[in-house]
Amino acid sequence: MSPLRISLIWHMHQPDYRDPISGRIAMPFVRLHALRGYRDVAIWLLESGLPMCVNLVPSLLEQLLDLEAPMKELEQKDAHLQATLADPEHLSPAQVRLLMSGNEAMWRSPRAQALRALVESEQDLDRQQALDLQVWGTLAWVGWSGLRDHPELAELKAKGRDFDLSDRARMLQSCSEVWRSVLPLYRLLPQELSTTPLCHPILPLLIDCEHAARCLPDYPPHSVDHAFPQDALAQLRLGKARAEQILERPIVGLWPSEGSVSPELLPLVRESGFQWLASDQGVLEASDAEPGDHRQAWDLGGVVGLFRDRALSDFLGFVAAREPPLQAARRFLARCESQGGDVVLALDGENPWEAFEDAGQAFMAALTQVLASAALITPGDLSKTARAKVHRLHSGSWINADFGIWIGDEADRLAWQLLSKARHAVQAAGDPPEALAHIYAAQGSDWFWWYGPEFETPFAPLFDHLFRAHLQAAWRCLGPVPEELRQPLVSPKGVHAPDTDLGPPAMRALLSGVASVSGGASMHSESGGIRALSYGPCSEGLWLEMQGAPQGPVELEIRGKRVPFQGRTVLAGEGLPTELVLWVKGPRGLLRVPPADSIHLLAPSPKWWA
Repeated sequence: MSPLRISLIWHMHQPDYRDPISGRIAMPFVRLHALRGYRDVAIWLLESGLPMCVNLVPSLLEQLLDLEAPMKELEQKDAHLQATLADPEHLSPAQVRLLMSGNEAMWRSPRAQALRALVESEQDLDRQQALDLQVWGTLAWVGWSGLRDHPELAELKAKGRDFDLSDRARMLQSCSEVWRSVLPLYRLLPQELSTTPLCHPILPLLIDCEHAARCLPDYPPHSVDHAFPQDALAQLRLGKARAEQILERPIVGLWPSEGSVSPELLPLVRESGFQWLASDQGVLEASDAEPGDHRQAWDLGGVVGLFRDRALSDFLGFVAAREPPLQAARRFLARCESQGGDVVLALDGENPWEAFEDAGQAFMAALTQVLASAALITPGDLSKTARAKVHRLHSGSWINADFGIWIGDEADRLAWQLLSKARHAVQAAGDPPEALAHIYAAQGSDWFWWYGPEFETPFAPLFDHLFRAHLQAAWRCLGPVPEELRQPLVSPKGVHAPDTDLGPPAMRALLSGVASVSGGASMHSESGGIRALSYGPCSEGLWLEMQGAPQGPVELEIRGKRVPFQGRTVLAGEGLPTELVLWVKGPRGLLRVPPADSIHLLAPSPKWWA
């Protein structure tokens, strides 16, 4: 077996939340993640010296630049900041829910848990409780490096309750210093940095949507007339140039958005000046290649391909938080050693740390300890060892080695049709730069991620709004906006609710949600094939719908009682549950999903929209 070498890529990404019509920041997650994962990972790499790679999306870098604005300017644009600074006696239910954003692991202090319990039991908050929630709505996001480097934040977290307005002001002042430090830290990193196309599009679909049929047998031919390879090239060139400008260094590595690749993409990658790209092992396994596997670098013809180990990447991203830190780190290294050869990992760099109560500090320290005995290699250095050749690269992404998430459903294709119509109009007008900029933004992968049945979020209406807003802005550069773009492509929190007329749309959106049981985008064996549980209000009570393909029959456990679960049900009556467990029957017996804790829900009540 070849000696073990580990190459790890942390992918930092958020879509562009800036509304092109109003100028408002539709969702606060760039700023909130800047308090946690973005900064903590940079500090960790600076202090440990581990030769890993960080991938930074240009549209994220642009928004991190925006965070350098004065607080008053940010407050005018950011609904979360407005909720934080509002009169605590007049917080709306929507503001309350927005302030509670984040994984429950981040809300483990007694006061924070009590506040969540009050909200989930539909009790009104008094002034002190509302003020405490305003502080915790940001303070809960602060990661270990922010607490360490700003002791006043650690003091406020230890205080935990009975905050006053001066505490709130002090917290925001310190947090602003934390989020403003992120970009300077990445400029200081000696480790390798890579990037992604400008607005994080699925490049093979920009080149030609018809290429989706290569990996999706049921894809209806000629359903989307969109073939603009020049846009794929522009997204690559502009993304590289903007990342280099902001980060103040040359960049030669590429994580194509969602690891999406195709044969036609390779010459565009070379022409843009990238030397290596990373994708998923499933893509390599479906490609026409010389003998070998994903544990090596591959010659793709003028550019080197690295293919991530899916199971090990998913372990770091979705499973490690459930185990004691040192145990998880040792198990990770043991699994790498059992593989041997060159192990490439690529995963979200900001999202995993939400699931750690300490924002991942102990696990990062344990990983530093166990990796001291391993050989780490940067993707750039690994790319210099490519020998075996891929004769024809598969067209697919890191999810199921296909493009189903973004174009496999009728709702996805409707969005692509609207994009295609606008793109052809802009081309006919001579590609005016202002209109083209909005087209590039509308090509981002995140908008299409939330169409279709695969994933759900209470923020789906906002994602839909931003997608259509960019298309509207592009059309305004040309003339009238088509009326069809004024109609939402999704109902507020979903087309799946049995009673879509119950309550105001904003309240339905806030009370519905999705409880992930497998870490989000990618499935792994410890979830039993179940990705998530969607839920929302209906006239009978609370509806539940399972996402994924279970390995066997499923049972639903509520308050210790189990009943068969066929994938969808409605829970009626008083005292609706706020937590439950799923059990999957497989060859090895019953599998508890999730493996630890429970699935936490917000059980709605008509009181919320009275």
